[in-house]
Amino acid sequence: MLTEQFAKSKYLVIVFPGGCGGNHIQNMISLLPNFNKVFDSSNYYSDLLNSYTNINPDRYLNKKNPNTVGIQAHFAKFSNLSCLRDKNFVNNMRISDKKTILIAHDHCIHAAIKEKVFVNFEDCVWIVVTWPQTKECFVHRRIMQRNHWPQKTYRYTFPYLVPTTFNYVDCNRGFTLDPIKIFSVNGSHYLRKKLYDYLNLELPTEADKLHKIWFEEQEYFTQSAYTA
Repeated sequence: MLTEQFAKSKYLVIVFPGGCGGNHIQNMISLLPNFNKVFDSSNYYSDLLNSYTNINPDRYLNKKNPNTVGIQAHFAKFSNLSCLRDKNFVNNMRISDKKTILIAHDHCIHAAIKEKVFVNFEDCVWIVVTWPQTKECFVHRRIMQRNHWPQKTYRYTFPYLVPTTFNYVDCNRGFTLDPIKIFSVNGSHYLRKKLYDYLNLELPTEADKLHKIWFEEQEYFTQSAYTA
């Protein structure tokens, strides 16, 4: 069962298409006591909430060229899997008694495996954020606004083939998230149900506050960019 695999795994890997909210998903999950935090803090939730609150949509909105900007929730020291190239991070991750969340696009995983810095597949449980299946949705609009294109959309499917390997992520190794449901007012509730159903984890209610701020900022930016 997936819960048993999760219990003995060191890493939760979130693979997601560009523009589909992987950093925000990581932030919400990092509120769980099972995981290492995305940044060092003695008052983690307070500091994370403050980071969300201090995102100013107008700062990101470039009315002359709205395709180059967008709301981001990138608060970790490292971007994607660049953390695996940092010796101190890797050492702390390995000796920690908590699990580590690793987030990446498909091509980032490919690069990490090629450089031989990726973690052991046997130590991982995966969340695969699939490609949005319709262009008439909030998240697809964001992808196009922020110019996260082109992408290898066929790679973000389930079962997910880990790049350059013969390892498949199936229901014994992970589960999927629908980005259309993440990019909704009830996105944190959707994530909570998926985590509980598949990993027997209870997402803290504090995630709802973060998601409310994030989603309202996404809405504001998208509407403003289209009316600029």
